[in-house]
Amino acid sequence: MKTSSVLILTTSLVVVGGLAALLLFQKKKPLEEYKPPTPPPPPPPTTPDPVTPAPVVPAVPQMSESEKYDKKIDGAAGMLYEALNGIDWSGAGEEQFWSVTRSLDKDEREDVADVYDDDWGNLCWDIEGDFSGADETRALKKYGYPSGNYVYSNC
Repeated sequence: MKTSSVLILTTSLVVVGGLAALLLFQKKKPLEEYKPPTPPPPPPPTTPDPVTPAPVVPAVPQMSESEKYDKKIDGAAGMLYEALNGIDWSGAGEEQFWSVTRSLDKDEREDVADVYDDDWGNLCWDIEGDFSGADETRALKKYGYPSGNYVYSNC
């Protein structure tokens, strides 16, 4: 045989023998040490426990008709105050004033004027301060104030 063939054969035997020895003498992990992953806990039951009563949900208190009316009137007076007070160059305040006014009937407007006067100031003066001409007359009439006097206050 040639020297190179002997060298290749010897090297191959050494490598194969080393691999065989490695496999034979390798420490294997005992099976009892292996623990499979624990499964997730089961979901809670969907039906209520017959022993435990269902929680009592308190009823939402209902507003009486008078409470609803008072809330509407108070809200309208507050919206009028926002519309009439403050600097507004865009005309949005006037739009809000007329929108609130259109949503109220005559009796409601009178009640809004009373609440406004009690809580926010004087509605008549605020109307005179924000409106002029025909708009002022129309706004004053809507809330039951005298109108037409352009020199002195109508209030």
